[in-house]
Amino acid sequence: MPTLRKLWLVVTGPIIHVSALNMKSARRILTLARESGMKHSGILSINKEKGIIVELKTGIRLTHLLKVGSHTILREDESREIVEVANESLLEGKEKLNKLRELLGIQTRVTY
Repeated sequence: MPTLRKLWLVVTGPIIHVSALNMKSARRILTLARESGMKHSGILSINKEKGIIVELKTGIRLTHLLKVGSHTILREDESREIVEVANESLLEGKEKLNKLRELLGIQTRVTY
């Protein structure tokens, strides 16, 4: 029996993990993340050694099936549109990351 293989295009916005010293700092980080558009952020864990682990992430996600086995799902004439949407999603993620950098007072910007 042949192995069924699938090829996917997956695009996500940035995902950042931060270790905060205390709950006040963790809440401040979450507030800034949400103001920057990282609405799917939250506290992952609380650990005496590692601190409070906060995950910052956007809701940006694109998943598209391209191929199953030897059968190509995406037609060549559709590929340009999918690439454009994927690139737009990546740019949106970079914009949210730059907004977070601005709110944190970090001068370096991610360019595109």
